[in-house]
Amino acid sequence: MSFLFLLSGENPELAIFEISSLVKARPIAKSQKLLVLNARSISQAHRLAFTKRIIKLLFICPASKLEAKLAAFNWQRVYKRSFSLKLTALSATTYSERPLAAIIHATLKNPKVDLAKAATRIEIVIEGSTAYCGLACWENKEDFNSRKPQFRPGFMPTSMHPKLARAIVNLTGSRTKVLDPFCGTGGLLIEAGLMGLRVEGSDTDKRALELCKANLKHFGIKHKLRLRDACKLPKASYIATDMPYGRSSPVSSDNGIQNLYARFLKALKESGCKRAVVVSPANSHLERLAKGRTFDVYVHASLTRRILVIDK
Repeated sequence: MSFLFLLSGENPELAIFEISSLVKARPIAKSQKLLVLNARSISQAHRLAFTKRIIKLLFICPASKLEAKLAAFNWQRVYKRSFSLKLTALSATTYSERPLAAIIHATLKNPKVDLAKAATRIEIVIEGSTAYCGLACWENKEDFNSRKPQFRPGFMPTSMHPKLARAIVNLTGSRTKVLDPFCGTGGLLIEAGLMGLRVEGSDTDKRALELCKANLKHFGIKHKLRLRDACKLPKASYIATDMPYGRSSPVSSDNGIQNLYARFLKALKESGCKRAVVVSPANSHLERLAKGRTFDVYVHASLTRRILVIDK
């Protein structure tokens, strides 16, 4: 089966890697706005942060032949009780929803249009000279903003946005458990727990651990928290962590921070971890200390986060 993933647009490269970390499949087409995969299952796709919608494709055709393809397709085969049509134009097009819906309407026996709660939700995406047509199967309705750090009982200003936190957890590819050895107030653990993963966190800051415990309790997430040096890693298959820096760092000097990073990456290498996703400021150049795939995420004028994905 082929599926189209409509990307959110903030960071296409990161969005595509997030999808590939959760959905093992062969890519058919990709751009800055969409990814098409041939996959047996997309059971983990509901976790995605940087994807807006997923469409189960019925056909792909040249945009110039879309009307003819719609008229020839056996819509009765997929039609259930009622239908709606949504057109997403990722580039300039002369097509509009109503005429296209009328073509489908004419092919059906006793058709019923229901724009609010259609049983058959048909979606057409047009990008350049290609038209993709299929059935809507998932829409991202996560209210990430309601979980922003300032709305949690345990607040620290250095915590990242929940949407990015979720993507970082997804980059691990884990379907079971995630460890965050620099857990702070638990932003990554919250997103992992809400996705049904078992979570374990540790930190050397007792106050941060107290706030983390309050946050996890607030969201009803079972957890294990430890007061522990991150450079003394336990065995863990999947690690997601945001390295300390600035006010959140236990050391004050640049040399001290770099030494902490180096010791942690050495411990990580010795831990046997299958995949670790490590976040740090881009100017820390963590990729010089460990090989891996990197992604940059702009936050504000004085901070760009660099995501480093390290495989065993």
